[in-house]
Amino acid sequence: MSPAVQEAARLAQNLARNCGYAVFPCRDDKKPACVHGFKDASSDPDGIARLWRAHPGPLIGVATGRRSGQSVLDIDQKHPQAVAWWQESHPRLLPTRTFRTRSGGLHLWMQHRDGVTNTQGKIVRGVDTRGEGGYAIYWFAAGYECLDPSPPAPWPTWLLAELQPKPAPALPRAYRPRENGDDDDERRLDGVLRCLSSAREGERNGVLYWAACRCTELEMSHAQSEAELIPVARGTGLPEREIRATIKSGLGRKS
Repeated sequence: MSPAVQEAARLAQNLARNCGYAVFPCRDDKKPACVHGFKDASSDPDGIARLWRAHPGPLIGVATGRRSGQSVLDIDQKHPQAVAWWQESHPRLLPTRTFRTRSGGLHLWMQHRDGVTNTQGKIVRGVDTRGEGGYAIYWFAAGYECLDPSPPAPWPTWLLAELQPKPAPALPRAYRPRENGDDDDERRLDGVLRCLSSAREGERNGVLYWAACRCTELEMSHAQSEAELIPVARGTGLPEREIRATIKSGLGRKS
């Protein structure tokens, strides 16, 4: 093993002894070096030594969630939305162990709490979580700065709430069929709004665009369309500016 890999193995054993973390080797690209990834993680120093001999890697992966008792809040500062969220939200967070990441972001290590899983952009673009069923690189062992040596703090209740599925909003009833319309217009609009309210992450913007096109077919005005679509789209988690831009685009094209 190279000196860097040997040092990673030594530090991984120390993490297991001193913190009880379940660890495993990762390659320089952050991907697991072992066959089953975080499922191969061990908190036994002898087992860790064997793991590194069989699958040498220069980075230490920590299995997050119940196995290590830790979850990680990942702030990717390449995204302006993440920077803005961090500036607004960090005063509400208790001091907790924080490391600089290789990309220049932040990893906040916290005491794991049931309900914290692995999310990407669910809070806001560039703010991710690593919890049950995931892993995080322990960047401090790779030589990156510890920005806050405080013990891992409890996961904040208000932040946990942001990770929970948003309830489907009550459908607004601002729209009424045009004078020469009928109940079919109402039923069509109800179906459009229900489809939008159940749109999954990754497809929400596309469904909103489709919904705006359907409003055009129903000969709804721009104001009527916004009154119906905005509350539902907001309930799916889309930001206001993106909602209005997508509606405007969809209303300008009948498809």
